Amino acid sequence: MSSPRTRRCRSGARRDRLLHGRRTGAAPGHDAPRRGEGLAFCGVIPWPAHQPDYSRLAAAVQGHYAEKDEFADAAAVAALERELKGLGKSAELLVYPDTDHAFANETRPEVYDAEATKQAMARVVAFLYAQLDV
Repeated sequence: MSSPRTRRCRSGARRDRLLHGRRTGAAPGHDAPRRGEGLAFCGVIPWPAHQPDYSRLAAAVQGHYAEKDEFADAAAVAALERELKGLGKSAELLVYPDTDHAFANETRPEVYDAEATKQAMARVVAFLYAQLDV
């Protein structure tokens, strides 16, 4: 989903290309059979009755999660990765040691982790170059 800011920064931005956060992290599955790429930072949808139909997911997914995230512990992240891979989906979900929820948010100094953010951003850029036709 592209925000107004994204559309201003890059004309031609497409809503099926880049995702972020718990609410939008499942959105690539809702666009099937279109193909896109999904990036998620933080959170796994915790409500069993509201799980997306990941079988429809056509996007490659890369997720970045905090080890000490109260919204998605390491077991929930591992379970999601197993589910996606079990469905034959391209998924790489990474957990950053000793980090808190929103570790990449520099406006929250109480949780911001510069080294983990640097590592995550390098992985994001590599993922996008590998997946997108840029």
